[in-house]
Order: sequence, then structure tokens, then C-alpha cells
Amino acid sequence: MKSAHKKMVNSVLYVGCLCVVLFAVPFAGCTPLNNQSNSQKNHGLVEICVSSQIAPHKTPFLLNKLSQESPAIDTISYDCISLSSSLPFFTPYVYGYNHYEKVYASMNIQREGIPRTLYQRQTNILGIPKDADGNVDWELWVKEAKEIMAEVDVPQNIRMDSFSLSIDKGFIQGKCTLHWTGEMSQDDIQNLRYSLFLKADRIYLYEFNDEHCFADNLAYDLVPLKGDIKEEYDGIGFSLFSSSDEYPTKENPYITLSTEPFSIPIIEGFTEEQQPNWSLHLILNDGTNLSKNLYSWSFPIKEEENQ
Repeated sequence: MKSAHKKMVNSVLYVGCLCVVLFAVPFAGCTPLNNQSNSQKNHGLVEICVSSQIAPHKTPFLLNKLSQESPAIDTISYDCISLSSSLPFFTPYVYGYNHYEKVYASMNIQREGIPRTLYQRQTNILGIPKDADGNVDWELWVKEAKEIMAEVDVPQNIRMDSFSLSIDKGFIQGKCTLHWTGEMSQDDIQNLRYSLFLKADRIYLYEFNDEHCFADNLAYDLVPLKGDIKEEYDGIGFSLFSSSDEYPTKENPYITLSTEPFSIPIIEGFTEEQQPNWSLHLILNDGTNLSKNLYSWSFPIKEEENQ
């Protein structure tokens, strides 16, 4: 259960050191996986809907290359899947695509079509850049993404102070500390929603196992906080706070949240080399406007080198 907190008295929250903690409850025998204590500001977010069923040749967006060249940009892709289809797809779970559909609708995009890249949910580009000869130019897509993201507004009222993971009997739980450094109204706090995705850095198309058909940084599954059931995920996101009267205040500036235990999947039929590296990707947004108060942090799931 999420911890109870007092009702907010003031209409606006003025905070110099307000923390929200997403943590793993300690238990005997747990082993640390990854710990980062450096404070991180909100990363800009680039999102893309790939299609493993409609146009496989359009899927290999170079999201990893973009993230590596621009560490201040987080990237994530969602598979445009239909569970009624007999065709293969990258992930058997609909959570990521459900989120993309809600985001897409909230942006009131008039022109249909995929693939479409969303930049901090403030602007979007349809299609893939091409060179003078009409060939798809992925390097140009990376360059274009950098230029657009340099111009968008990325809010910085919340920082992540630390992140850690631990594992026990094959199940993982995570820990992070969020730090409010700005002011946020009661309505903004009440409307905060979270989506926490288990993300694969690269995954190949099921059945075809084609090395030329892959998705980078794919939202593979959903990891809920304690008390939230992922099958009830609406695509907008779960409330960051358990009810309307459980918000941080100046007098009581903390709330503790715990993730449900989760495990790392093994992709059957793929070689060990083709198994993806995994990360957790936390996205915060306003529940009434998914472009508002958009925050993003992504952290790898890996063993510490001294373990």
C-alpha cells in the first residue's frame, strides 16, 4: 500500500528540497545490481511507434545511436501491434502501444500515418528523412532529432537524485529518489501519472529473427508500483499518488513507493548474443494532458562490476 499523507493546504507547493522515493523494500539475501547516486535532471524524450506487422522495413530507427550521441535525450519505441493478427511482432504486450495511442490522441495530430517521431510531445515528424537519391537516411534522422530536441522546452522542476536495483531469488526491485526543485500546483501534483516500462535496447522480429528487422529501446513490458495492477493500465499512466489527498507538502515532503517484483524475460529462439540488454524507463506526465509536466529517466539493469 502507498503511504498516506496529509492534505495539501496551500494551493501552490514551494519546495527547496522535496523528495519522492521509489524504492525496493530491503529483504535478506538481496544483491545490488546497479547503483547511481549522481543527480540527474529531466531528460528530453523522443518517442517512435514502430510497426513489426505493417512495414518491417521501416522499424530500425537508430534510437540507441541518438541516445549515445546525446545522453541528455531519452528514447523509447512502441510496437504497433494487433493481438488479433497472425503476423509476428516484437513484444507480446500491448502496454507500450496503449501508451503511445493515448499520447498520440492527446497531441491532436490530424495527419495519420506511421512511422511518426514525437519530440518531447511538443512536435512530431511523419516519415523518415531521405537523401538526394531518395534512399532512407538514418544519419539524417539522428541529426534532425538532435536539432529539434535542442529547441523544445524540457521542464526541470523535478530531479532524480539516486537510483538503485536489487535482486532476490530472481526477482528485481528498484529504488530511486525524485527531488522537487521547483514549484508545482496542487492540481499538477494531483494529475501526475507514471508509466514505468521494462525496456529492451534491441529486439529482433519474432519468428523471422531477421538481423535487419529490429526495434531499439522497445517498451517491452510494464512494471507497476505496489498496489497497482498492470492489467488495469489505461495507457495514460497510473496515479503517482494513491488517492487525491495523498500529496507531499512542505510539512510532510516525502512519499515512499515500492515497485512490484519483476523478472527479466528470455526471448525464446534467440541466441545469447541476440538477447537484449534491459533498462527501466520512468515516464511522468499529466493525466489530462500527456504533453504537460513530461519527465523521463532511463536506467540500465546490470550487475555492479565489483559483484
